[in-house]
Amino acid sequence: MFRSRLRLRLAGWFALAILLGLAVLDLGLFTALRRVADRQLSDRGVDRRSRLASGGSGAKWEIRQNFTLDEAAKEALSEWPPGHEALVIFSPRR
Repeated sequence: MFRSRLRLRLAGWFALAILLGLAVLDLGLFTALRRVADRQLSDRGVDRRSRLASGGSGAKWEIRQNFTLDEAAKEALSEWPPGHEALVIFSPRR
């Protein structure tokens, strides 16, 4: 069957246009979702920081000598409000 070059060109241009449109849509959605996630993370961090600074979690702060990082991390996690965002990052280097 004979296929005209015009039909092949048009099909190629339409495929390219659709691909380009999907790429622009993908980039726009990725950017919007990233901004929302960054904003939510920043808001949660500020909220947690203000709650910890005001002592709203009911934690009693005391200084102990000979306190290892593992013990400090476990104690901090035990005082942290329950939720999926509890995380402790520490480094043995100073």
